[in-house]
Amino acid sequence: MFLPRLEDNLRYLGYQPITATDETQLTLALFKSPVLVIIDLFSRSGDWSSLIKLIKKSKAGPVPILGFGPHIDLALRDAALAAGCVAVVGRGAIVSHLAHLIDKHKWMIDDRRCHEDAPPRLVKGIALFNQGDYYECHEIIEHAWNDEPAPVRIMFQGILQIGVACYH
Repeated sequence: MFLPRLEDNLRYLGYQPITATDETQLTLALFKSPVLVIIDLFSRSGDWSSLIKLIKKSKAGPVPILGFGPHIDLALRDAALAAGCVAVVGRGAIVSHLAHLIDKHKWMIDDRRCHEDAPPRLVKGIALFNQGDYYECHEIIEHAWNDEPAPVRIMFQGILQIGVACYH
């Protein structure tokens, strides 16, 4: 009963909710570039801690995680924060302050990196791409992608995937 209401509220706010209750569904959802993952910490349908671990190790991007559950369970809140949630709120707060919580915690693109020089490996990989050497382009940019911790790594991944497509 709670999930459909949450999904309706997300749609009303202009978001496209994607429901995932297991690792397979979550992996597929992460490739849709969500701006925020909201996890019901009191759900009986899955292991929230393993889902948080999956999100944190995913190369799909730096997706913030907002947990919610019973407001009186401080041990649960502390465990969720330690696991990687950016915030944990009570169930009532998710309902009454959803728009504010999303605005506060969603992933935002930081364009400051756009004004910096590109990393040397990326420049070399793009040069190889422009020469039609797609295999070597892939090899070089993959290292740049793996080394990059910031959200710009999603762009590296896109270039990498285009290079692979051109190679094949």
